[in-house]
Amino acid sequence: MPGRGRHRGAGPPGSAAVAGWFAAGAAAGSVGPALPAGHVDFHAEPGTRRSPKADFPTAEVHAPTPGPELRLVTCGGAFDHAARSHRDNVIVEATPAGA
Repeated sequence: MPGRGRHRGAGPPGSAAVAGWFAAGAAAGSVGPALPAGHVDFHAEPGTRRSPKADFPTAEVHAPTPGPELRLVTCGGAFDHAARSHRDNVIVEATPAGA
């Protein structure tokens, strides 16, 4: 994914079902910052799911895989102002194209 915009930064890919990488950055697993980009504000797309923090699938998220895989965990869902935290986690899973 080439850099876009006035700062030549990475922009999100055109499809919610596809993750992109900043072409001028490092590849995943290489020295330097690798910058994946994608959409997480959508529902029922392959590789993305929301999990309540209380039911986080720790064993599944940390399970070994037969090949390279990226797993990104970030906050999502409603924001609980009293707890100062989002109530859910968003889990994004990606494998290299053609894998």
